[in-house]
Amino acid sequence: SDSYSLSLGRQNVGFSLSQSDASENWTNSQSSIIGTDGVAIKAKELTLTGAVISNQKEDGTDGGNLIVKAEKLTVQDLKDTSTSESIGFGIGVSRQSSKKDGQTSMSLKDGSTSLSFSNSGHDKEGFSRATLGQGEIEVTENPDALAGVYRDISKSQIVTKDEKTGGLDVSMSVSNELIAATA
Repeated sequence: SDSYSLSLGRQNVGFSLSQSDASENWTNSQSSIIGTDGVAIKAKELTLTGAVISNQKEDGTDGGNLIVKAEKLTVQDLKDTSTSESIGFGIGVSRQSSKKDGQTSMSLKDGSTSLSFSNSGHDKEGFSRATLGQGEIEVTENPDALAGVYRDISKSQIVTKDEKTGGLDVSMSVSNELIAATA
């Protein structure tokens, strides 16, 4: 999104410009079939896309009491991504009013000039793995599909990259008197 701002007043002038962009394709909560005493599944076709099927104890660890019998198994992990970028800019000039001999005058020299800049964002990647917990898994039609199944429920969703980008934030305010003295 883009935003623009211009402010004009009797004693100040301001300008600001910013642009931001964000994209997220992130699995916040994996789909799951969880049993506390045990899980038994019998299916002709079982499709597991970034989801978890397991028997879990109360403390969240794998109970190992899982029985899955399927003729055909299809598994696919989900790639998770989240990125954002934000850039900003700003400038402001103010002047002060003063009274001399009953007259009010506006002087740029007695004011200040401010400049600001910002740049920030993040880049995050990971996977939500197709996961079957510990237990007995039997696939009759395409047993090679088991090679693509992740079995550790504690790591069914992992972050492979989590970086802050940009990170620049500059702000400066200078007296206009100082600027006039150097000009």
